[in-house]
Amino acid sequence: MKPGRHIAAVLAAPLSLAGLFAPSATGAAELIEPPELLAAVAAGELPPVAQRIPDPVVVAALNGKEQSLGKHGGTLNILMGRQKDIRMMMVYGYARLVGYDPDLNLGPDLVERVEVEGRKSFTFHLRRNHKWSDGQPFTAEDFRYYFEDIVNNKDLSPFGPPKALLVDGEVPQFQVIDERRVRYSWSKPNPYFLPAIAGARPLFIYRPAHYLKQFHARYVDEAELQEKVEAASKRNWAGLHHRMDRQYRFDNVDLPSLQPWINTTRPPADRFVFVRNPYYHRVDPAGRQLPYIGKVIVNIADNSLIPAKTGFGESDLQARYIRFDHYTFLKKGEKAAVNALLAHPDVAAISFVGATATAEYIYRTGCANNKRVQALGGAKNHMVVMPDADMAQAADAIMGAAYGSAGERCMAISVAVAVGDRVADDLIARLVPRVRALKVGPGIDPETEMGPLVTKDHYDKVMGYIDKGVQEGAELVLDGRDLALQGYENGYFMGGSIFDRVTTEMSIYTDEIFGPVLAVVRAPDYGAAVAMVNDHEYGNGAAIFTRDGDAARDFASNIQIGMVGINVPIPVPVAYYSFGGWKRSLFGDHHMHGAEGVRFYTKLKTITSRWPTGIRAGAEFIMPTLG
Repeated sequence: MKPGRHIAAVLAAPLSLAGLFAPSATGAAELIEPPELLAAVAAGELPPVAQRIPDPVVVAALNGKEQSLGKHGGTLNILMGRQKDIRMMMVYGYARLVGYDPDLNLGPDLVERVEVEGRKSFTFHLRRNHKWSDGQPFTAEDFRYYFEDIVNNKDLSPFGPPKALLVDGEVPQFQVIDERRVRYSWSKPNPYFLPAIAGARPLFIYRPAHYLKQFHARYVDEAELQEKVEAASKRNWAGLHHRMDRQYRFDNVDLPSLQPWINTTRPPADRFVFVRNPYYHRVDPAGRQLPYIGKVIVNIADNSLIPAKTGFGESDLQARYIRFDHYTFLKKGEKAAVNALLAHPDVAAISFVGATATAEYIYRTGCANNKRVQALGGAKNHMVVMPDADMAQAADAIMGAAYGSAGERCMAISVAVAVGDRVADDLIARLVPRVRALKVGPGIDPETEMGPLVTKDHYDKVMGYIDKGVQEGAELVLDGRDLALQGYENGYFMGGSIFDRVTTEMSIYTDEIFGPVLAVVRAPDYGAAVAMVNDHEYGNGAAIFTRDGDAARDFASNIQIGMVGINVPIPVPVAYYSFGGWKRSLFGDHHMHGAEGVRFYTKLKTITSRWPTGIRAGAEFIMPTLG
């Protein structure tokens, strides 16, 4: 397909973030490459847009109310209350084989057309050159794989086909006509087939066969597949296949998609980044490949706070976790309270503690409005254990610092940096039995050493990080996920967990987990340990345990951290000293509390005075002095 050729317009899908589709006249247009893909195309990493879109391509008919041609670029921020809500991107993107138009009429979208005979026979015609998000062809093989290798496989579908494929219990006759045509037929009409395909949670009658075959017993050597099953901590190959095949959930970043945006963030996470699918099948009438929006960021927040956060401007487009009774507040919040404070002439200074992204926004916006700002963000606190340290004392310190308050405090030690394998082995040998013996229970029990996590959502998040640590290759030497507390089975209790051989690129090292999870990182020497701490994006607190005064002095001088402990695990200063981190743990020049707090909330004024009886006669042309 060459730039400048005629683009055939066809009936396509309904209102979605990726474009509104309806019947449109055929027109000519030069194809326009999304700017963020130009570098990849120039480097040969990606084919040009003319080779990426199908034939005929779907043209967005922007003839509805308040619709007009747009331009590429921009980021859309959305708030969700749970990680699994990223599945809503499948709803918002709304790319379906067939879909509803604004008048609720069904028409083709991903497919070129559908031939229907008496509502008993449905023949799907695929578009030429249509590709998955990884550039592989979307063909009849993807439909065959679903029908023969999933629906009719007893391990993957023990209860048989989904209801939408059955008519009075009859399974359809499936036929691959050629590479671009497949047919489903029944002896009786099936009026629910196409509506199920077009639904918000659609019936997927196709799968990316080229990707999923590597997890299927029919296509992979048994020993090789068993290795994959064990690596994923699944019971059998069917469990592994199900885990990798969850199209609707959008939680497998490697699973090819036909949707307008594809997820790039592995759960668990508080922030999911969706980027444009370079092989998406729609363009606008001017030839711009859709979607217009290049990136969608889904931020996870407490669902009770989402209305307020939306009102404060943290969401660009919000459809979930808001109700009609929030309308008045949200309408008034069009000029958000936070933005009002940041711009109000009577507000001289802003102090904030919270998420790093919000802290940075408040800092930048406040400074732009000539206000003094201290904005405290996230933390990932390290404790370096030297070979000469008192290991019993170090183990005691970690017990309280890592597992006190169930790890839910900003100064918790979540990373132990052991200098040398001997130190790491000794430390883990001391910690494992003590963490396993932690008394976990409700706060009203005076013998409780560690209570529950604060909410079900946060419990799920921490559990997800432990799962992810295992997936990324860390060694889980103590697993706190299986704790069962008699009488409190519905509580959010978990035991302490310890990971060994954690590396700096793993999520359990980079992210603030805020739970009873300790990551042990092995550093070959003191220099590597210091570099590791300094290279982390957060700089809230750090500690070193050593008997060597030189090492302690060097650590205190060269570590890029706001609060430092020498043989003190949680270096929280008493109130008349100041509290605050460096790097992305604090935005601004002033820490909290102590002299820094006083300086933040006051302005320096210098007064020079002299009384008439002390003034000598005549003019003076020099600076006043005490002489």
